Amino acid sequence: DNQAVIDACETVCLSVRPQVAEEVLRGLTFREDLTVVSFIPAYTAPILEGLLGPVRKIVRMIPLPASARCLGPVLIFPRDKEVESTFGGIGTIIAAEDADQFHALWATTSMLAPYFGLLGSVANWLRDRGVPAEAADSYVAAMFHSIADTGLQVRGEGFDEMAVDHATPGGLNEQMLRELTRAGCYDNVSRGLSLIFERLNGRAGLEDTIGD
Repeated sequence: DNQAVIDACETVCLSVRPQVAEEVLRGLTFREDLTVVSFIPAYTAPILEGLLGPVRKIVRMIPLPASARCLGPVLIFPRDKEVESTFGGIGTIIAAEDADQFHALWATTSMLAPYFGLLGSVANWLRDRGVPAEAADSYVAAMFHSIADTGLQVRGEGFDEMAVDHATPGGLNEQMLRELTRAGCYDNVSRGLSLIFERLNGRAGLEDTIGD
């Protein structure tokens, strides 16, 4: 059972759902010398400290679904060489310097579903114009995959500079970038991330919106 696992280990990973985490953890005893790595969303350090008792080393970690394929960032806080070495193979370890930075980086993980929503809107637009669904999905997936791969080459002034580099004067990308900017698309992304950041810090909830 869970207690037997804890008693036999030096490092314990917590990956239960937040809805049942307190019920599960309150019935367990943790040793002071354990390293506890928590994957539980929204469970801050004070909450974990209250549930884990004497444990001296608690590391919060946020792997993403793509970690199953050893891709993407793996956010941790605080920095810990042992934990980074253990989990470094499942993605790119990004260690936050403080809690605010941890929550800011964590907030950006809310962009997974909106990203696929964007791909879906492009693919659906193609379908509406007679492109077969399989061809539309394959084309959009391959195009955005190439864009994401190019993004790994970010240098200098960052992604703003890359946007300019890809917006040929008088071209299609310049026009689309202009129209989305004018429509407030990117401002709303920033406002949405700020809302998620506030929620992670306990100052907003699911019912709040960027229009509040």
